[in-house]
Amino acid sequence: CNVMLKDVSLSVGSGNAISITSGSPTIQVEGDNTITTAGSGAGIYVEENSAVTIMGDSRDNDKLTVTGAYGSCGIGGYEIISSGRHYYVNCGDITIRQVTLSASSSDGRDMVHPGIGAAGDALCGTITIDDAIVYAYGGSSKYQDAPGIGAGVPYATSTSAIPTVVIKNNSIVHAYRGGTGQYKTDY
Repeated sequence: CNVMLKDVSLSVGSGNAISITSGSPTIQVEGDNTITTAGSGAGIYVEENSAVTIMGDSRDNDKLTVTGAYGSCGIGGYEIISSGRHYYVNCGDITIRQVTLSASSSDGRDMVHPGIGAAGDALCGTITIDDAIVYAYGGSSKYQDAPGIGAGVPYATSTSAIPTVVIKNNSIVHAYRGGTGQYKTDY
């Protein structure tokens, strides 16, 4: 499945704005696009054993801004709260190619999650950034600040929870830890 976003502004009140639940679709980006969820959920959720490729024709002209809500990732996994308990959903592979992408996790209640990657103690597949410009912002809570790209906080104490991140072909990556944004890593 291939989906074209051309100068789209998509905002949902609750849940994942876009859910990739099987296969390996491509989201083709043209122009300036925004995806936001205001309830609880990821901007773009990628189910475990699935993959998504988000790509444009030119990283200088094709842009996508994605924001997750209430501690869920902009792209990747999300958080479920049931009976006062937090549950995190594993996510699949994410490829970002020839596009300028900004991904943010909204500030959480107690836990926080990266702009791109796995929520809480969930697992994430490989994250590949190929000839792209990426700005990734982790969320913040009263307890923790999350990285821009990677695994959720504070449960990602096991190295198995940290996804493989591949950055290649002249990509430019700006990753910001949540909170004051003072912790910035450029690649």
